[in-house]
Amino acid sequence: MIVVGGLSLVVGALAFVFVFAYLAANFGFFGEIALAAFFLLAGSSMLDEPRFPKWLGWCGIVFALLFFVGAFRNVTSAVQPVADADNVLLPL
Repeated sequence: MIVVGGLSLVVGALAFVFVFAYLAANFGFFGEIALAAFFLLAGSSMLDEPRFPKWLGWCGIVFALLFFVGAFRNVTSAVQPVADADNVLLPL
């Protein structure tokens, strides 16, 4: 076992895993909501900007609303099809 500064790397790795699991479980939902808000703001900004076509702004707004609904997939399974559609559309 490698010891660095009095702590073993195994204990440090375990602490990292547990902290990461805690943050992912509790803050992942808020991150998805924040990303949906970003998409909503970007889509609405595209509607006001003459350099972008209006349909692109509306697509951004619709996707933001679908992404917001899909964020609740861990709360209820009723929105799982919306979350699956979001996962397909997200790379586009």
